[in-house]
Amino acid sequence: MNLSLLRKLFNEIKIWIESLLSVLPGNIGIYLRMIWYLKRWKNKQRVSINKNCEFVSSKNIEFKGKAFIGKNSFLSAEDGEIIIGDNFSCNHNLHLNASIGGKISIGEDVLIGPNCVIRSSDHKYEDKNHIIKNQGHSSGKIIINNDVWIGANAIILKNVEIGEGAVIAAGSLVNKDIEPYSISGGIPAKILKYRK
Repeated sequence: MNLSLLRKLFNEIKIWIESLLSVLPGNIGIYLRMIWYLKRWKNKQRVSINKNCEFVSSKNIEFKGKAFIGKNSFLSAEDGEIIIGDNFSCNHNLHLNASIGGKISIGEDVLIGPNCVIRSSDHKYEDKNHIIKNQGHSSGKIIINNDVWIGANAIILKNVEIGEGAVIAAGSLVNKDIEPYSISGGIPAKILKYRK
């Protein structure tokens, strides 16, 4: 057997194992997923992973401490980088995508509600003479500082920084920087008031 065939076989076995592990219920499933990914993270941390989660290019995802990943979440750092601080928690259906040269940096004690999309790249579309899917991507970075709470169904776009202690209201679209200790909401998100 040649080396490329062995690599392909190994990747197929890895995908099969991850598919099996992703559906195991309860604490046993969480524990087995944690052990499986413990060897694959950039920084070897014990991360609680709920059912049906997918990690793309896990070697480019770094956890700096404890984390809880809600079910059906998708984290991708293919040709990009994701750094997650200690005491991170996200609800189900998080889409955290730093692929295609993007970078997402999340501080400590960050909470993310269900169904949130945080994406550091988007499609180029300016040239009407070419179809959008052939125009490539534009990548950037997202910085979420310590002690941030992002409400359900929020969308965070590239090239923004969310200041320490900020709260993002449910259903908001963040396309510009958010000040520390502010409460922001809307489409696009605007400061509503400040925390006391």
